[in-house]
This record gives sequence, structure tokens and C-alpha cells, in this order.
Amino acid sequence: MATSVQQNKNDKKELARAKIQIKNGQAIARSLRYDLDSKKTAEEKASDDAQNKYDESMKTDPEKTKKMGLDGFENPNPFGEPTINRANVSDSVIQRYLLKMSSNKTEITKKRIDWLLSAVSIDKMMLKHKSVYKTILTKWKNNNLTNLDDDAPTIKHLQS
Repeated sequence: MATSVQQNKNDKKELARAKIQIKNGQAIARSLRYDLDSKKTAEEKASDDAQNKYDESMKTDPEKTKKMGLDGFENPNPFGEPTINRANVSDSVIQRYLLKMSSNKTEITKKRIDWLLSAVSIDKMMLKHKSVYKTILTKWKNNNLTNLDDDAPTIKHLQS
């Protein structure tokens, strides 16, 4: 009987040591996670935030979220159409956006130009007039708006 009491005490001590090791292990894991998180770049943190928003949105509105895709959260559409992301931009969408921008200089922003240039370079929709879009957008990116009045007819011609 005395040996089983002693064994029970030893088991309790071992269990207590194991609990301490687990707690220490959890603290170490939290510390490592903190160290890794603090070393992430702003871009990595933004990507993590976008992933979290995407995951949350999948719970509430999966159909819309699937249309937006993760890219819609990482690089939101600057034209206010969340279900159109850079991967599903078609010729007609780019032409509509370019016409909107060419008709009003205040619509031409660095964010919109960069987003469209990125969409053109991704080109998942097999754009027919990729080189024309790239030429116009690159010109605008370099603040060359001198021929803006010529750009609108060029874009309209592509639509016919």
C-alpha cells in the first residue's frame, strides 16, 4: 500500500512537471509567433489581413466572396465594383474604365492606373487590345495627358 501511495505522489509530481512544461511550451510558441509576426513586412501583414477578411466574408456571403476572389480583398477594385478583380477584367471592362478616366482627368489616379496595368499584365481574359491599353496607361502613369482627347476616340474605336 505504501508503494502505491508513493507511486501516486510521484505520478502527481510528474503530472505537475508536465503541466509546467506545456505552459512553458505554449509561452514559447506564443513568443515565436510574436517574433514571426513582428518580422513580417507590411505587404505580408496586409496579405494576412486580406486572407482573414476573405475567410470571414466566405461565412456571410460566399457567392459574392467567390466572385471577388482573394485578389478582390488584397487589391480592391478602385472603380467601386468589388466583384470585378484584376483576373477577370475583360476588354469591355477595361474600355469602360479607360473611357471613364479619359472623359474626366480627376478620374485618372495612380491607384487606378496601377490596378489596370496590373490587370493587363495578368491578362487571364486573353485581352484583344492589350498593347493599346498598356500604351495608354503607361503614358498616363508618366503624367503624359497631352493627347487625352485622342485617347477616347482610340478606345471607342476598339469597341466597334
